[in-house]
Amino acid sequence: MNNKMKTLVTIMVILTSGNLNLGAQSHSSVVEGIKNKFEDQITRVHREKVFLDTDRSLYITGETIWLSAYCTDAAVHIPTDLSKVLNIELIDSEGQSVKQERIELSGGFGKGQMFVSADITSGKYMLRAFTNWMKNFDHSFVFQKTLNIINPSTKPNEEVEQQSNQSVMINFFPEGGELVTGLKSKVAVRAADNFGMGQALTGIVYDNDDTEVARFSTSAQGYSSFWLLPEQDKAYFARVAYKAEIKKYNLPAVRNKGVTMTVSMTGQGNFNISLNATERSPEPFYLVVHTRGIIERISPVGLDTQKHVQVTLENLPAGISHITLLDHTLNPQCDRLVFKYPQNNEYLSLQQEKGGYRKREKVVLNLGLHKAGPSNEGKGQARLSVSVFRSHGSIRQSDNITANLLLTSDIKGAVSTAPTDFDPDNQSNVQQMDLIMLTHDWRRFDLKGVHNNQPINLTYPAETHAPILSGKLQNMEKYPKSIQMSFFGKASILNSLDIDPDGIFHFEVPVRVTNDKVHFFTMKEPLNSNQIKLHSPFDLNFETKFNPKLNYATGTKQYLESLNTNIQISQIYRDYNHINGIPPKTEPINTHFYGQPDYLYPLDNYTRFETVRDLFIEYIRSVLIRKKNKKTGFYVVDDRVLPGSAMTMIDGIPIFDPEFILNYDPLKVEKIGVITGRYYAGGLSFDGIVNFTTYNGDFGGQELPAYMIEKAYHGLQQTRAFYSPDHVLHQHLPKRIPDYRNTLYWNPDVRITNNEQVTLQFYTGDDTGLYQIEINGITNTGEPIHMSQEFKVSEGLP
Repeated sequence: MNNKMKTLVTIMVILTSGNLNLGAQSHSSVVEGIKNKFEDQITRVHREKVFLDTDRSLYITGETIWLSAYCTDAAVHIPTDLSKVLNIELIDSEGQSVKQERIELSGGFGKGQMFVSADITSGKYMLRAFTNWMKNFDHSFVFQKTLNIINPSTKPNEEVEQQSNQSVMINFFPEGGELVTGLKSKVAVRAADNFGMGQALTGIVYDNDDTEVARFSTSAQGYSSFWLLPEQDKAYFARVAYKAEIKKYNLPAVRNKGVTMTVSMTGQGNFNISLNATERSPEPFYLVVHTRGIIERISPVGLDTQKHVQVTLENLPAGISHITLLDHTLNPQCDRLVFKYPQNNEYLSLQQEKGGYRKREKVVLNLGLHKAGPSNEGKGQARLSVSVFRSHGSIRQSDNITANLLLTSDIKGAVSTAPTDFDPDNQSNVQQMDLIMLTHDWRRFDLKGVHNNQPINLTYPAETHAPILSGKLQNMEKYPKSIQMSFFGKASILNSLDIDPDGIFHFEVPVRVTNDKVHFFTMKEPLNSNQIKLHSPFDLNFETKFNPKLNYATGTKQYLESLNTNIQISQIYRDYNHINGIPPKTEPINTHFYGQPDYLYPLDNYTRFETVRDLFIEYIRSVLIRKKNKKTGFYVVDDRVLPGSAMTMIDGIPIFDPEFILNYDPLKVEKIGVITGRYYAGGLSFDGIVNFTTYNGDFGGQELPAYMIEKAYHGLQQTRAFYSPDHVLHQHLPKRIPDYRNTLYWNPDVRITNNEQVTLQFYTGDDTGLYQIEINGITNTGEPIHMSQEFKVSEGLP
């Protein structure tokens, strides 16, 4: 473990009672063995977390979802530069992807957009984001966020809505993992529908003699707990009342012998652990505590002279920590998650120059960064995304970066109240958070897997520089250990792909490639299209379940109707308000894979000829057209004794039939580039290259040769810029042009330094009402930042 991680995570385990009979050397060697084993399989395997911020959580068809991505080290939350590509998709209630985008990451940050097209029906959708590297680990921990979409021209599918009425699921979670005879334990309850949404209900617990032993009532979020003292040879069940029905649910079986764990939080944010055993043990136990996979201390615990041990945990870092009790064979006996609220997390200050505004008035926001720790590069810094949008008091954002990084990203299952659970002064929040820790017991880091030496299968390479094109060649017996691929156009790419024994190939596609098609071929045996299977970057095999039904209070109807009206008006005047953003102004890239040619012939500088042969005879002296062995070919001329046979290409597409080139219409060709020396492209080599580049880089509009196998390629998105009008600057525009933007301001790349101020400015529009300022971000030392404020826009012009 490096020193940087140790300073970021400090976990102290203090034994307040219990004797230890083993020698110090024995304990030391066992502890070191546990630590090495854990670090080999968890700590030293880099993991990533992703948080994807959006300008809103509710959209009308025709709008754009504006995106800001944060990719961090999963352990310490420092932005990571490992992956350079983020895959994003919008999932419907049936688990089908309706939109897919790939955006570029730089230093752990990225930005992009997703258009809400008219073919998307009304309902809830899941926005999912992950890197290629994240696919090597449990898919349940990819980023997911619920979005609400309203399509005024469609209604939600009634059959889908009826699915939300399926029966409730109830699970019981004994604290520490198991019920043990004679040891009193807390049992947490989680009641949820088939989409994971909490349900309020009541239940009574009975033993197998039908004697009542406990009662519970779950909250609206579906959580509750009760205490149970299991008796020998007893089994337990609960009768639960839900929607006028009584159903029976069995509790976990009771063990006759074992150890239980009870954890309570102290007022200082520390934790007391009580370990209780049915009998004394001559062998030691080991208490392992880690936070997001980083171990600070492993402590031996003795139960040889008594059956109860009290342990105190102090100075845990913010977020989820994992407590596990191992026996002397290093097999997990008890397991518990605890949550530490972030302390002194007011890193950001936000001041508005006014408390309210009128239509088309300038809004000025002053941001200040405080308490952010310095990095090795100097002062404390932070990157933020800022959104200002038309809001409603009853509709809140579905997620924020603090709740995500510290809570939901490390446990399995939806936590619908996560954004509002971060108030440690609210005792009900603290109690509910502890129930979340007890009931969401499927973790990102599994000590049982470490104990059993379960290997991590790293199948997917990290996209450390650019997107990776990967696939498989089927029935490869006829082919050598490589095939060729090409992206054609005015900036073409040609390369040879190495094939492993299983037929798998990978190729790192340059970021500059904007093609949506890739082509494959071989120099000898023709390929069949069915032989090439490309791997989708979105191939995640896990089920996403959520209730697709939109549930809004009656009072929000007018608000939703106003959003719809606003977008309809905005689309009419989109040439003025650029409601879906502004395309990037980028210079076209016209450099082919071979770089600058030795000779370049812009044909518009010469008299045009009707045939390619005449063109070469008159102007292109570096290339000869000759017949050899009764076959016509192109030969480059340089200082070699004999001319070399050249690879001929049109827009980077290899042409193996010289007659095709000779019969090609030269008026479609803009320029000809010639490489006269030997050229190597992967496993390919040529004595020279002659490349014909057409005006549009589209092969002159002709069909490609039959030996070129075409496959769809999903490249990086071209990011658009959010447009926020300046109503003072644009006073010359006719006043009749309305401004009804639902999102007034979006900035995915606000950079701020400690003790310095950043000022953001934008204008209100023509719609009055409540507006929300939502800020998410992270410091360069890994502290998440979230802040939310509101203001009102009233009638009248400034």
